[in-house]
Amino acid sequence: MKGDKNMRLFTCLILSIGILLPFSGNALAAFSQWSGSGPFATGDGNRVITALAVAPDGRMLFAGSLSGTVFSDDLGYTLNVTVPAGPGSGLVSSDTGGVSCAGNNQGTCIATYPHGTPVTLTATTPASGATFTGWSQNCSGYAPCIMTMIADKNVTAGFGLGPGNGGPLAKIAATGYDSIAIAYSAAGAGATIMAKTGSHTVGTLLLDLGTNVTLKGGYDALFATVGLPSVLQGTLDIRSGSLRVDGVRVR
Repeated sequence: MKGDKNMRLFTCLILSIGILLPFSGNALAAFSQWSGSGPFATGDGNRVITALAVAPDGRMLFAGSLSGTVFSDDLGYTLNVTVPAGPGSGLVSSDTGGVSCAGNNQGTCIATYPHGTPVTLTATTPASGATFTGWSQNCSGYAPCIMTMIADKNVTAGFGLGPGNGGPLAKIAATGYDSIAIAYSAAGAGATIMAKTGSHTVGTLLLDLGTNVTLKGGYDALFATVGLPSVLQGTLDIRSGSLRVDGVRVR
């Protein structure tokens, strides 16, 4: 069956005297025109093609002319981002544009990117009571989802209401997390983790990501003002990187 598919791809181009005839096939269904500055005009070419190659995944088409000029058409790869229904709300956006999924029941946002495009997805929780509960499918964990589009990708982002429906216990910028430990797992270099005032049971909080972060405590429920310190019930174990604390006590 695989051989038959490849044969269809390579035989879809029919050469006639100076004419490039139309072709078909599911893998090339999105092809609309040639690109490049060689002897072919936009649209179907009107000169003889001497070589045709299709990438193994069927997404890149290459053609060579008598002049030796190579033309290609990138059919792109699809990124599907799903925000399933749930009690919390949030926003998923991409640094390259094309993805902006808001709310808690938006179905799937779809974007197409050229081969090799780097894409970073970021989840935020603008609502004060929401938390980000992590990525699944082609991404995992809590840190920004970083991928290179060399295949179709599927990513799901989860959002919840936080511990006891009281909202997040910690935040980094506009994203809330269920605990200080989860926030640390998502922290990049130089990040500030904001902790809600009151007691936090952390057990042994292991810091081993090699990043330099700040833990600032004492925030109210809306993370708007700072008051009494946050109290960590447990042990801080710093294996790599560094931690700067402000408004935090350890017991």
